Parts: sequence; C-alpha cells; structure tokens
Amino acid sequence: MISKIMPFSTSFRNRIEYEFAARKKDKEKINYVEYVGGNVVSENPYFEAMVDGKRKVFVDVEPIIQEFESSVSLYKGSGEKICGHYVLNLKKGESLNRNEWLAAVHAYMRDLGYDETTKYVAVIHRDTGKEHVHIVTSRVRFGRAEHV
Repeated sequence: MISKIMPFSTSFRNRIEYEFAARKKDKEKINYVEYVGGNVVSENPYFEAMVDGKRKVFVDVEPIIQEFESSVSLYKGSGEKICGHYVLNLKKGESLNRNEWLAAVHAYMRDLGYDETTKYVAVIHRDTGKEHVHIVTSRVRFGRAEHV
C-alpha cells in the first residue's frame, strides 16, 4: 500500500463533495465510489432508489460536512488549512473489501497521530486502474484547540 499526503485546505465542503462524488459534474463517478467510514457519527451518505425502473445511487454529504464544521467551530488557532487529505493506493489488480479498508484507514490515521479527538472519514474510489481510498480529516483536535 502506498500513502500520499495531498494538499491541505481550508474547506471541508469542497473536499467532501468532490471525494464523495456529490457534485453535479461528478455524478458519473458515483457508481465507482463506496463509503468506508471513519470516526464520524454521521451515517453512510449513499442511498439507492428505483427511478424509472432503474437502480440509481444518490448521495447526501450535508450531515458529514456539518459534523466536520461543527467539530472545528471553537478552534481559535492561527492555522487556516484545517482540512487534511490523504490517499492510500493499492497496486494494480489488488483489492480490499470495505472492512479491510476500514482497518487500514484506522491504522494509518493512528500512525499519523490522529485519535478519537480528530474527525476523519474515508471513501473508496474504483474509478481508475488502481483501487484507492481518500481520507478527509479535521486537523483540529476536538476539545484541545490545536492542530495535528
């Protein structure tokens, strides 16, 4: 497994909407994205419905965005890039199920120094030749007003 630290940002909304294929222009990717989990309270944002006799997948990421924004609302620090972004890649042809990915994500985040005081959520992307997971995290420790 190969890990990559992506550029951090100031906005949870943009990052979460993109990674979960929740933007209108990313709707074709929604069938290649799967919720893994993390340490958020919010539930799986994907749901299915039959529309005109066809199975459609929908996503509502608003509860996850609100949970992240609420968790950092008391932060008074000087750092602006409070939204972390990490990617874990498998080799071409390798695959993990959701539970295996969740265990890998928890171990990776623990190794980086994240714990129950920092929110994170992960989503699998199967839209390229290499299965990979994106992890979106708050870099603010809940209750401590400090960065990870």
